[in-house]
Amino acid sequence: MKMISRTLICFALATILFTGPALAIPLGTNITIWDKDGSGTGWSGIQEDQEVTPGCVTGQQWDLEGFYLDGYTLTMVGGYNFKDGEVDPYRISNLYRSGDLFINVDTANDTDGYDYVVDLDFSTNTFKVLGIDGDTVLSSVYFSQNGAANPWQYVSGGDDLNISGTFSYYSGLGDSEVDNLLGGSHNAVVLDLGFLQSLSGFNGEFITHFTMQCGNDNLMGKGSAPVPEPATLLLLGSGLLGLAGFRRKTK
Repeated sequence: MKMISRTLICFALATILFTGPALAIPLGTNITIWDKDGSGTGWSGIQEDQEVTPGCVTGQQWDLEGFYLDGYTLTMVGGYNFKDGEVDPYRISNLYRSGDLFINVDTANDTDGYDYVVDLDFSTNTFKVLGIDGDTVLSSVYFSQNGAANPWQYVSGGDDLNISGTFSYYSGLGDSEVDNLLGGSHNAVVLDLGFLQSLSGFNGEFITHFTMQCGNDNLMGKGSAPVPEPATLLLLGSGLLGLAGFRRKTK
């Protein structure tokens, strides 16, 4: 009897381990801020969920809904198809693709543009970080009346920081999986912003910006993340030196 009970327990544990629930997206804190493009309520309102730029095509497929931050993990949620883009129903030949992620670390003066761009490649789920300088070429959104949504994409130039990484992409998420945002079906991009710690000018706060090629919606966020203390960095460096010395000694 004891043997049968142990077998059943082991089987139950194995079932939980191998058929457990899917990994939840680490949303964290909602850091979305108003994009200052709209008024009142409805699809041209001052909220970000269920809202697009005034005068643009409405609907869940154009809705950029929110930025979330969990430590250094940034999650971008929207009804918009970040990976494949969306086709304008009134211009069938026009596919409006995802833009790139822009970051400003000088939050004391958020009107001077952006300091860095995270160049997103949705075909490989990889990214590259570049510093924005006088030689950087950025692309403006397709519709000029959506100028407040600029910029939308990195083109060329800039300071290559030799920072790259991967991101995760989720689709078909229900409202309850994304902080009860509305719309029924959502998509999400999740990436690690740990590289912020090495960026010049980063003091713990940052502003994020994303839009699609047409500029139908403009998503903004403002978050804070811990900055390594000098003492911690010194301790880490000393530890690495100690390990290097130990390895040399053992050789």
